[in-house]
Amino acid sequence: MMMGAFAAAFGACNDENTAMEGFRFDSPEVSDVSATAATVTCRVVRGAAALDDLPVEFVCAATDDESAEEVSAPATAGEGTVAARLAGLAPDTRYAVYARMRSGEFEVRSETATFTTEAVAPGETVLEILTPTTLAVEATGGRFAIDYEVLNPQSEAPAEASCAAAWVRGFDNSAAGTIAFEVDANTGAARTAEIEVTCTGAESRRIAVRQAAGASTPPQNPATEIDLTAETAGWPESYGTAKTVQLDGHAFEVADVGTGYGNGIQFKKSSGYVANKEDMGPIRRIEVTYKGSERCNLRLCLGDEPHPVGDELKPFLSDGIYLFDCSDRAAHWFTLVSGDGASYVQRIRIVCGGEGEDPTPLIKPSFEAPGHSAVTKNSATISCAYTYSGGGSVSEVYFLYGPNGSAAATRVDLTTAQGAKSAQLTGLAAATRYVFRLRVVIDGALFESTEGSFTTLTESGGTVTGDTKYGGWPELPVEVADEDYYYAYHICPDFSAGGHAARNFTVCYSAEHHCPVWVAAPVHECYTGGSGNRNYGPDPVIPKSIQPSSKTVASPYNKGHMLGNRERSRTSGMNKQVSYYTNMAAQHGTTFNTGGGAWNNLEDKIDAYWCADTLYTVSGCRFETWTDSYGNAASPKRVSFGGVQASVPTMFYTLLLRTKRGNTGKSVADCSRDELQCVAFVMSHAMGKGHQPSAKDMRSVAEIERLTGFRFFENVPNAPKDTYNPSDWGL
Repeated sequence: MMMGAFAAAFGACNDENTAMEGFRFDSPEVSDVSATAATVTCRVVRGAAALDDLPVEFVCAATDDESAEEVSAPATAGEGTVAARLAGLAPDTRYAVYARMRSGEFEVRSETATFTTEAVAPGETVLEILTPTTLAVEATGGRFAIDYEVLNPQSEAPAEASCAAAWVRGFDNSAAGTIAFEVDANTGAARTAEIEVTCTGAESRRIAVRQAAGASTPPQNPATEIDLTAETAGWPESYGTAKTVQLDGHAFEVADVGTGYGNGIQFKKSSGYVANKEDMGPIRRIEVTYKGSERCNLRLCLGDEPHPVGDELKPFLSDGIYLFDCSDRAAHWFTLVSGDGASYVQRIRIVCGGEGEDPTPLIKPSFEAPGHSAVTKNSATISCAYTYSGGGSVSEVYFLYGPNGSAAATRVDLTTAQGAKSAQLTGLAAATRYVFRLRVVIDGALFESTEGSFTTLTESGGTVTGDTKYGGWPELPVEVADEDYYYAYHICPDFSAGGHAARNFTVCYSAEHHCPVWVAAPVHECYTGGSGNRNYGPDPVIPKSIQPSSKTVASPYNKGHMLGNRERSRTSGMNKQVSYYTNMAAQHGTTFNTGGGAWNNLEDKIDAYWCADTLYTVSGCRFETWTDSYGNAASPKRVSFGGVQASVPTMFYTLLLRTKRGNTGKSVADCSRDELQCVAFVMSHAMGKGHQPSAKDMRSVAEIERLTGFRFFENVPNAPKDTYNPSDWGL
């Protein structure tokens, strides 16, 4: 077998193999691991031979069973890489895999990579994809197929496939274990679509189709513009229910239109919408202008059938106009939803049509997340960076800042060169929250970063305290206003305490990182029992589009619960909630989140801190480079997690708060400082297996507040956040 002998082996080239001279592999990378299949790729450093002509294959075998047969698959060549989909693997089995190229007596092997296939519970139905989960297609298109198998099928019905993109079509599942489909020829820019494969009782699987650009590019300026204004389109005066109307010569559906508001439309709160009812070609851009208000809960749903719902696109604000850039969606229908009852639509401009299904995306500048530093009671330094790869003329770059909730805003002009920008702000008011954005004007169009914020210190130099969403929950951090953050407050559906439905956990989730920022929860024996639902799925409170679509994490990582299953095992309802993807982060499966792993050992240590009084916890992630007290350094990286590229946290922290005695019967909010203890445990993701928590892993809660920008345990006024005593925690 190949277990111990998988080190790289490079042979000398003889005269017959001079074309392969200098050929070698880098280490393989494994992704899309399921119960019986995995995708493996390997970068190639080679000599004169063409990569397509070299006989390369991937070979793998179970590491714990020397009698097991090797599984091999021929590799397909990409740009400097080879890849294959390994199928026919055994569930819950550890494998080693390497790349091999051989011709005659000449052979080159890569180093090995290891991975573990997913376990399959008795009776669990699992849908497996046997073909590559990323399909590269030439511009000419053609007919392709997806091979699959179903473990423990619940019915004899074959798997089905669908795709939102109109250029991927004609799905045929009549052949057992295969779904055939057509990809249309592409005459425009390169495009990507996603195929969803479903089977009764199993988690769906997704396959990416990436098609090369065609010979021609669709026009930058689409052919059709529809300008719906109160004056030109004649908004209907009153409809209590949805009706189809003709506006500017096109059919639209309008619902909940108010009366008596002159030339504006009032959408009733959370229910008003305008939807186009005919195919006007791909929707490129939609602009919305309001009467009397710039702030509105405005959302756009795009799709390939009339009246789409879900998958909401958010606008960015440009000089009072809410602009939706739809150029990369190629959708033909929209529903425009307005949720604020006090705002009135004055104008809707729809840019659509043109040649080609896949429009040329608008080249926009990219912004980094805004930052701040050196905050005092009257001053602060703000920063942000932008890059721009288009050919337009950058005429203005400036910061816009002002007190939160105020219409007043101050402009600070900057040089137009792209890169890092900063400005020192002075004359600020003490104990005040300020918001700011970096703005860039290109060819007359305004673009802006996400919103940053900071709060100046009080007159005495202290930090500003603020209310949490619920004042009676000791574990709650104070929400930070950031467009990247989504918050969910989960209540147990089938468990009560003190005559009220018990709270489960609260999560702050990052759309950028596809990962929880923190999860806050009370921990007590009353939440434990024998239920183990483990019904993995998306969090219904947070947009599905920013979450993983399955529990599959590429090797060597696995799904790490921030709040564990045991901590919520009393009822199936509460256990299902902690199985939401928003409660999971990618954690290393052999050193960190495993038996004897650093994180598991910390979790075991925390179990010893449970008490008759409640233990309050906040577990969070950091995504910037982190080096711990031992010199273990972790750098930012991404990993495939259920179809999204999720950030792998560089550091995890857990904050703890409880009474010292543990059996006072008092609320921590009513305790004196001397009656309480709190601490932060910090763990680098580079920490090795076997590490046991020690005093070197501990920090004060105040230090984590300074590091993250969040305020913790704000509902407990006497929490000793500025200090900790290792002996209080048995260390």
